[in-house]
Amino acid sequence: PDDIARAEALELLRTGDGRLLETEASHLARELTKRESFGTMEADGLRWVIQQGHDAVREEIVEAVSVRREPDARLILAGLLLEGGVERIRKAFADERPSMRAAGAHATRLLVESGDLKDMQPAERGAVYDRLRPGLEVLSLDADEPSVSIRALIALAYIGEPGIVERLEQLYHGGNFGVRLEVTKALGYIKGDAEAHRFLTRVMAEERKDTQSGALRAAALESMARSQHQDAVRLLRYYLLSDRDATVRETAGRTLAEMGNDEARFALVEHLTGGEPDPERRARLVDVLGRFEGEIVPPLLRRYLGDRDTRVRSAAALRAAGHNM
Repeated sequence: PDDIARAEALELLRTGDGRLLETEASHLARELTKRESFGTMEADGLRWVIQQGHDAVREEIVEAVSVRREPDARLILAGLLLEGGVERIRKAFADERPSMRAAGAHATRLLVESGDLKDMQPAERGAVYDRLRPGLEVLSLDADEPSVSIRALIALAYIGEPGIVERLEQLYHGGNFGVRLEVTKALGYIKGDAEAHRFLTRVMAEERKDTQSGALRAAALESMARSQHQDAVRLLRYYLLSDRDATVRETAGRTLAEMGNDEARFALVEHLTGGEPDPERRARLVDVLGRFEGEIVPPLLRRYLGDRDTRVRSAAALRAAGHNM
């Protein structure tokens, strides 16, 4: 069956009555994890299988997704390790498979973010960190597997270890393009850190000289927003309007729309109505503003449906459809 048929079959299973037998859950998990590609449909199906509550099947899924490299598969693996608790995570640190070690580090970050640890007394929480810290330190020195090292460093940052941004910067400057990209994305998970923000700003400045650096600069912009950079909105607006690379411009626009807050909306409206940007920039601003929610958006789109430039009118018309105008 094609993807549509598979998706429809999964939806029928999810909405039906009753719980899958262990053998049924196991069969469905194998079918989902052996596919050539692993995306949203497979991930949603696996999450539903996990909810059936068969421990043996959960372990089968751990083994199956541990060999996959897709982000959705890695997230499921980290979630399963997290559900297994601290000892399950520590066991993953010592696994011979890099993907399992990386998932263990990822699960540590999820654990620190979880309500369970936040509700603990400081001494209890510190004891958990002490059990995880030695294994993470070992993983952070894994020179053969940068992905493992990067995830371990982020986990160490979450449990309060100092000097993590400096160590990530060393990896960045010593690595190939893939490592630099992964470090740039990872920095977005260190929230409110001034040194991480300075480093991301340097990435934007240094990489702009490289005509092949669009993906890196796009990742840096996303990380600025995720890590709560104080100038994120201003920088995103600047790169939306000024960068030569379409990937960077689109990432800036999408990230502003995903932020969706008053600061981001005001910054765009201010630039659009406070001056006279050229038609291409007007079209970009209208396109991004049209992705926002709120009462201010439809009147603004209606205004630019009558713009003198076809690019602006087209952007307004496209977004107006999403607001049922």
